[in-house]
Amino acid sequence: MYRSTMSFAEWETRLLELVSQRDFVVIGLHDCYAEFWLDRYEELLRKLKAQAQLMTLDEVAARVTLGKSRWFLDQDKG
Repeated sequence: MYRSTMSFAEWETRLLELVSQRDFVVIGLHDCYAEFWLDRYEELLRKLKAQAQLMTLDEVAARVTLGKSRWFLDQDKG
C-alpha cells in the first residue's frame, strides 16, 4: 500500500517489479491515502494492465470459492 513513506515513483517501480516476478500480487490503495496516489491511479492501472491480468478482490474470491464450476465458466465467456 502506498502511504508516502517513499516517493510514488519509487513505490511504482517496486510494484511493477513485483508484478513481473510473481504470479499473484494484491495492491491496496486505501482512500484515506488518496491524496498521495489518486491523481496517478489511471496511469498506474494502464501500466499494470499492460503487464498483468487485473482482477478485483471480488473476482479473485469468486475464482477461489467457485473454482471451475459451470456457473463460473459461463461468466468468463461474457
